[in-house]
Amino acid sequence: MAAEGDLVRVYDAIHYPYLAHAESHPDRLAVIARLHGIAAAPVANARVLDIGCAGGGNLASMSMSLPNADLLGIDISAAQIEEGRAAITAAGIKNVTLQTLDFIEAGKSLKKFDYVIAHGVFSWVSRDAQDELFSLISRCLSPNGVAYVSYNTRPGCQELMAIRDATLYEIRAIDDPKERIARARDYLAWLGESLPDGGARGRRFIDELARMQASDDQTLLHDQLAPFNSPIHVNKLVARAARYGLWYLCDAQPPLSADHSLTPEAQIARARYSKELVEAEQHFDILANTRLRRSLFCHRGSPLTRDVDPKLVDDMFVSFLGHPVPAENGAALDPTDASTITFRTAQANLETNRPPMKAALLHLVSVAPRAISFAELLAAVRDVLGQSFDADADAAEIRQGLVDAFLSTVGTVTLRTLPTPCVSEAGEHPMTTTWARQVARFSTRIPNVDHHMVNVDSVVQGLLPLLDGTRDRATLEAELAAKVERGEIVVLMPDGKRGKPAPGAMDRALRGLARSSLLIA
Repeated sequence: MAAEGDLVRVYDAIHYPYLAHAESHPDRLAVIARLHGIAAAPVANARVLDIGCAGGGNLASMSMSLPNADLLGIDISAAQIEEGRAAITAAGIKNVTLQTLDFIEAGKSLKKFDYVIAHGVFSWVSRDAQDELFSLISRCLSPNGVAYVSYNTRPGCQELMAIRDATLYEIRAIDDPKERIARARDYLAWLGESLPDGGARGRRFIDELARMQASDDQTLLHDQLAPFNSPIHVNKLVARAARYGLWYLCDAQPPLSADHSLTPEAQIARARYSKELVEAEQHFDILANTRLRRSLFCHRGSPLTRDVDPKLVDDMFVSFLGHPVPAENGAALDPTDASTITFRTAQANLETNRPPMKAALLHLVSVAPRAISFAELLAAVRDVLGQSFDADADAAEIRQGLVDAFLSTVGTVTLRTLPTPCVSEAGEHPMTTTWARQVARFSTRIPNVDHHMVNVDSVVQGLLPLLDGTRDRATLEAELAAKVERGEIVVLMPDGKRGKPAPGAMDRALRGLARSSLLIA
């Protein structure tokens, strides 16, 4: 299982699921590029190349918010390409093209692209293929283009590599992919039982072991136990990219890079290497034990700046998925006073006592998950603050606060170049995207219009294919009940027996879908 030719057979045998990779969306790449001085192409009609696209799930999800973009995916697995084409056709998607093509052999057959994505490729091919990958990106990337490359990093993957080496040794004589998965799971379970405290390797070993045990079959086989898995230090990867005329921009998740992160590890790295970004990034990875990076690159000579101009937000759209913490005395939150409001998100908290930012964030919460223009946000803040609103000073404060949150705090404020087509609450004839309806037919992991994956239960999975905008709520409720009656949806009660959805289940499901950016009407 060590030859690159084995990759095709393994990928054909066990297919990747249809996943959306949020950090790879061209709109995110465009925002980050523009904040750093690059006039990235408008994403609405951009040309996008996804190298190693599997069944095209990432591109299909993108097409829901970029229906006029030209999206091309290439992959060496003809079986996955064929399956992806069928699913994309069934969803009625017209602007995604999938092609069976080894990027090493692509040569000059591909044209220029505004955004090039290589997710899950670099660390999982040979060193020669890695160089070919950068060569292809350099040739295909348009002058103001942005490239996204994900890869495993050192030193954060050292525990993964130790467990991987041991597991590969255990399954070395097994050739069948499904048998390799089964034996690997048995071995990982044995390791966990034998070394409950991690032995000489300690806590990180146990954490990595648990992560591998929780992985789905595709991730275990194609990523963690792939024929190739080569973590690399970020400084070495940046140097190799530079040989092909590619400059390092930053991470696709800026809060996870030394340039913007507010963590102690990043502050330590910046303090010592303030004028050497890549050195700071490398030492940040060492201190933070970074396992995975999603690095962005542009062409050498691009007008790259590290001094972000907050005024760029004026032409962007903003969303925020936080929730304000209620006041201890139960009083209504007042954005006009000097009290501090804490906003909780899935990954971090934001705190502010500044009336302009409090009013801005509270308004974004009220319209979530929609992204609204900065002008609309500013008008809402003006209405709340009334005569105390200072047009210049408050606008400047809000701009800076939004940029700081986007760049330094994971999972809080999101900046976009385009609004998203989602709605805040379900309409009379609820509708989700065609791609969400298609994926729900065989999976409980659904891509939303924000390009994130959402886990749903069996009831919601059964409801989603019905949300094509032709049914009112009464019809939906009746058809959902019929699905349960026919056994197409299984509802398990607390005692483990089958039952029916509780009263109001559909309305709760629709509210949850709206909050999860899965409804467009």
